[in-house]
Amino acid sequence: MKKIGTSALILLGLLVSFSFGEPQTPQAPRVPSSQEAPRVPPPQVPVQNFQEQQKQVPLTPGKCPTDVVSCPYKDRGSFYAESSSSEPQGQQGSQKESQVVSTKKKEKDKKSEFLSAKIPSSAVRAEPISGNAFIVRPEVTTLVNLSATDINRFVCTEELEQEVKVVFPKRKGVNVKTAENNVFVEFEIIKKGDEYEYQEGPVEFYMVCDKTVYSIIGIPSKIPAVTVYLENKAKEVEKKLEAVLDQPYEKRLISIVKALYSGKIPVEAEYLKVDKSYDVYSVLSVKETSNYVFSAEGLVARVFVVSLKDEAKADYVDLRERDFLKKELVLQPVAVSIDRLRLRKGEKAQVIVIEKKNVISQEIFKMGD
Repeated sequence: MKKIGTSALILLGLLVSFSFGEPQTPQAPRVPSSQEAPRVPPPQVPVQNFQEQQKQVPLTPGKCPTDVVSCPYKDRGSFYAESSSSEPQGQQGSQKESQVVSTKKKEKDKKSEFLSAKIPSSAVRAEPISGNAFIVRPEVTTLVNLSATDINRFVCTEELEQEVKVVFPKRKGVNVKTAENNVFVEFEIIKKGDEYEYQEGPVEFYMVCDKTVYSIIGIPSKIPAVTVYLENKAKEVEKKLEAVLDQPYEKRLISIVKALYSGKIPVEAEYLKVDKSYDVYSVLSVKETSNYVFSAEGLVARVFVVSLKDEAKADYVDLRERDFLKKELVLQPVAVSIDRLRLRKGEKAQVIVIEKKNVISQEIFKMGD
């Protein structure tokens, strides 16, 4: 930046010398005598000499100052001079650049506000499976990032008697094709000269899969093709409940405990994250980590993680189911299970307590909110 400023100052010196001559020391006004020869005006600079001087002016391509001094001879071109502004050229350039960045930021903010205004606050994100595969359920409006460059695929997982139906605003530059239980979505790409303009605005889709409507908002993004599976969990739960409700009560409790210990969470269970510690024993650390709600059966399975405290003097303790029936922990338990009866230092035990789901016991798993 200093080099550019110096060049501009040198150029300004040339301009002063060329236009007005060398600066003179101011003197008191004097009346010329009658014998003094009249002053002769300075010779005019030929056009050719002016053009030669103009060629010698040091200019930096792409960094021209803002002001232009016209050639004294009409239609003979012009040369650039330092801006009359008191600010250095570098500062003016940085101000312009910052103004451009600020304008782009404002446009981006307005665009974000426009996009967010079109997305309902109740919308949820699609459930990821792996990579670019997602699950969408019919309960709520779901946001899905779709590829703006490739073809996206939606798959209806139900057995269909007729093809999937799709309703969407055709004015938004989207091409949709259906084939049996598949829906293919492609966003139009507009070519402007050597550049391509991709869709950016969200698009609403309503897909009818086995008489169930899925509300989806697709957000075009520069990502690879996406696959979305349309799954109706309610129907899956209904089928599962038909099988389990015929089980004896005790057998059903055992099946829930086994499923949770094995990590195979029943599809009919609603997961709630909990993070709450209980100080009920001086040597034990008891922390509740999660709840699984079985609404159809009126049950809640609560999961606790238990470990020995560092200050505990004993190397191990023997755990019993009744140790976790204290009123500080549970209200209406119907079953308790422990995966490790002898707990040593450095180890963790998992305790599962199944309670009745009612207005009182709901307060338990709200503690983690």
